[in-house]
Amino acid sequence: MLESILCRTLPLVAFVGIACGSDSPSSPSCAADTDCKGDRVCVEGKCEGYSGSDRGDYSNSCGDSPVYGKFLVKIEDCDTSFHFREDCVVGRAIIENTYEGSALDQPLDNFDYGVGIRYNGLVLSTSSQDVSLDPSMRFIDGPSQDSSWRRVNEILDQYDGYVLRHCTQDNIDDCVYVALSNPLKTLAECKSSPYYVGQD
Repeated sequence: MLESILCRTLPLVAFVGIACGSDSPSSPSCAADTDCKGDRVCVEGKCEGYSGSDRGDYSNSCGDSPVYGKFLVKIEDCDTSFHFREDCVVGRAIIENTYEGSALDQPLDNFDYGVGIRYNGLVLSTSSQDVSLDPSMRFIDGPSQDSSWRRVNEILDQYDGYVLRHCTQDNIDDCVYVALSNPLKTLAECKSSPYYVGQD
């Protein structure tokens, strides 16, 4: 069930991005440490390491996870949200038929905690596999890159966003999340937020 969400949305978070493609991400390019966000440093022309709030200086029962108690929302189409509960269980809320003009007042905070996902640090575990959220992953420049790709990277930097490891430029829309202290309650609220990068 998780796998179907991931690779649909990815359909899981894009959380679990199980083999939805080969990796093509890269850290931001740099010439000096000052070109990198937060605590990242420049190593051979690339920014390496966690930024800002992802330094690992946390103390909680879920592997000192930086997403402990947080709500992650998918920024491309706002159809998926996750709650990382304090007992290390992950709840999932999905708005179905988002691409078919569904009502904008649909709830995005109706979490299902029975989907069998637990977390430790930034690793999510299901009955069949483990996958990771990557706070450093960014999407590389390329001949087909446009302003929307750059905007995604800007959002990741500004809001310490997460990307599901194993995602590629071909399915970035299913892979990019920001972590919030409070849930976005509706699709309309999500689409009016500064995190939203989709096209209406």
